Amino acid sequence: MNRYITSLEDLITTHEQTRAGFLAIALEKNMVGDPYVKQALAFKSMVS
Repeated sequence: MNRYITSLEDLITTHEQTRAGFLAIALEKNMVGDPYVKQALAFKSMVS
């Protein structure tokens, strides 16, 4: 038996938890992608 999951209610995610998780993932994706966007903008200005 799993000591962390003892009932069905342990698997339910609240709206606030879902929202916070989504926001954390979105912010991380922005942070990881930011250098690529900056490179693309620099390349675009160089080509123009």
